Amino acid sequence: MGPARRTTAKAAPARSLSRSEIKTEQLFRSNAGFASDPALADQYDAISVRYFNGALPSVRVRWEERLDEIGPLIAEGFRLEGVTNGRVILLHPALEDDAQQLRRVLCHEVAHVALSDRSDGHGPRFQTLLRRLGSEGAFEGLVATDEEKADLRALLERRTQEMDRESSRLRAAWSELDAADAARVEEYNSHVGRLQDAAADFNRLVARYNLMISYPDGLDEERLAHRATPLSTK
Repeated sequence: MGPARRTTAKAAPARSLSRSEIKTEQLFRSNAGFASDPALADQYDAISVRYFNGALPSVRVRWEERLDEIGPLIAEGFRLEGVTNGRVILLHPALEDDAQQLRRVLCHEVAHVALSDRSDGHGPRFQTLLRRLGSEGAFEGLVATDEEKADLRALLERRTQEMDRESSRLRAAWSELDAADAARVEEYNSHVGRLQDAAADFNRLVARYNLMISYPDGLDEERLAHRATPLSTK
């Protein structure tokens, strides 16, 4: 029997970076030598103190308008609002006008920073940390499955059609209303009151839906093309 052969396992071939990843790395490099935006740094430090006992690593937090160049490389019409490599956090300047969304995006990137040495992308550890931050009030958002979001949106679309039909009917009734007919006026006002109650309930559901879709859980590239948009209240 001849000597045993020594075998060496072949290393898996390195994955090629996508165009969006290449561009993102370029942005990290170009921002590496600059200081944080002071206001963003204050928010980051406040999150670290309140929700991580001050244990978050020191990172630079900066506005970066060139994130606009990356979003379309990921999915058509997509705007990348934030990204981090664990040393720099880059945020889209459009967030400056939306304090709640800025907070959500910043908390998303903070979760990546906190898990930088053991992250599984947007997997279980990331989701557990993000849920803790949400439950402790670090940002406003509501955890929901894709199915729950789709069901609620479908309900809202049905409610919109129903209220639009009722509004049209009431406008027609108003044009024929005789102010001297007290019974018909009372009936009309009753219908208006029910429509107002329906609109108030609709607005509560819209607020719930918008919190669902704004929850900063992170999306894989296959879901980005179908990302939901916020709804307006009545």
